[in-house]
Amino acid sequence: MATGAAIVLLVAGALTGCSGGDDGTEPEASPAPPAAVTIDPGAVVEGEDRFGESPAPEGEEPEEPAADEPAESPEPDATSPQPVDCTGIQAAWNATNQALLHLSADHPRALVNSFRTAAESMGSIEEVPEAVAAPWTAMSDYLAQVNAGFESVDADDATAVAAAMAAAVTAADTRAATAAGEKITAFVSAGCPA
Repeated sequence: MATGAAIVLLVAGALTGCSGGDDGTEPEASPAPPAAVTIDPGAVVEGEDRFGESPAPEGEEPEEPAADEPAESPEPDATSPQPVDCTGIQAAWNATNQALLHLSADHPRALVNSFRTAAESMGSIEEVPEAVAAPWTAMSDYLAQVNAGFESVDADDATAVAAAMAAAVTAADTRAATAAGEKITAFVSAGCPA
């Protein structure tokens, strides 16, 4: 089993590589501007009124829609993928990365708080898309394991914090969390594809 300080260094080096842009933020997709539509109310096309409707032939009344017939709206298909709150997922993942950015065994209280903040950020997403559910769960479980190890430790005691972390997770656990983080980063960077 790796020592606590070695694990902290491994976590700090590996997980901080998960952040997106040069400034440590995830790139956000900006929506395309809505298309502008210009309507000239005075324009008349021969054979149509200004709203594009053809006039009724002479002697006939125009058909009006029946008032008792509700407009049909398409019913949602239970099998179709539901929209993903990509902005929320990106924000949660960015906050997780920010929390784990500057981990140091020399600052045990900050280290403990960083893992708690990261776990809270990931836990803020109630519905994780299926495409990223496995790595999201793996990372959440990893953070929960570390936080469970920190529960009864004095956060100001660097030796106790390092020992608690070494007892909670192994270097293999950290490598698995890092791999999960890379998958999550790829997912959010791609705009959360379904």
